[in-house]
Amino acid sequence: MTTDSSYIRISEILRPRDAINCARFICNQKEHSKFYYDFSALRHCPAFGMLTILNAIRSNIKKYPLAEHIPVRIDESSGGSYAAYMGFFNSIELADWDIGRSIEQLKADEHIIPITKINREDLQKQYSEKTYILGEMIDLASSELAVTLTQNDESPVNDTLRFCIREIIRNTFEHSKSDAVWVCGQYWPSKNSTEIAIMDEGQGILNSLRFNRHYDVSSDIDANKLALQPGVSRMFGIKQDPNDPWQNSGYGLFMASSLCTIGGHFIISSGTDTTFVDSKHQQHYQSSTQGTTICLSLKTNNIDNLSIALQKLRMKGEEISRSYGKNRILTASKVSSIASIVSHIEND
Repeated sequence: MTTDSSYIRISEILRPRDAINCARFICNQKEHSKFYYDFSALRHCPAFGMLTILNAIRSNIKKYPLAEHIPVRIDESSGGSYAAYMGFFNSIELADWDIGRSIEQLKADEHIIPITKINREDLQKQYSEKTYILGEMIDLASSELAVTLTQNDESPVNDTLRFCIREIIRNTFEHSKSDAVWVCGQYWPSKNSTEIAIMDEGQGILNSLRFNRHYDVSSDIDANKLALQPGVSRMFGIKQDPNDPWQNSGYGLFMASSLCTIGGHFIISSGTDTTFVDSKHQQHYQSSTQGTTICLSLKTNNIDNLSIALQKLRMKGEEISRSYGKNRILTASKVSSIASIVSHIEND
């Protein structure tokens, strides 16, 4: 191995803090002619950890496009094999990384969403015969992803997963200036637990909120904290059609994160800040994220009736917005407070 190379060891366990620190190390690399990514130690790689490392490696490849980027020792660890099975290496989108199984090869009864790239063009091709509205396409795609996890389209868990996935993907397409998202997840029915991660490589939360002159944000920490508050949207003060159920009201992220903190947790990572939120506290960690990566960790047995939970959260969110008195949208949109958009519209 030449001296003009960098050897990057992927962490053994990709829990949030481990994944964040490993990603920072990757993103702070100086220029080399070759980068070796060693997966021999990898043992545990949950959804958020995988997408965090995926984001970092893809960012390093874009930063040094003329260098060689080489994965090594993948088969030496159970984590490497699992990551390959989940489509991690294929998602790097380089020929040397074309390792793993396609979505079609996964077992039908597995409660997983392998790393799946969703872009606008694919949505339009897949759902153009059912609807021409992007939001409804996202809802249909989210429904299919939820069923993939639960393996039961009549499960009450389904509505919660569908809502959370939809709101994050919808938020991404509206604010990130990215035409694609990556989704990954796993559901453990016996533990009443699920983790879903969603990543984009867009402009990030800070740049999105800077679009609106009403928000004075100067750091990623401030932007991430503000984005979690109800009624905060880059569209604040911009005229929208009040009759449009898809108008942006800034409540979707608040509602989804609040559902997660009922026994679980929520993570939003963008730019130099990763914000971890649960029912007791909010913590911040220094990170390096191109775009935004979000983690939804849900205790699925803690939400008996999604409609009632959403109604309570909407009322709480609108009360919080009124307490600020300015720079907030005071009323949540219809879309951000109902579980299933398409069926709701069809029944109107």
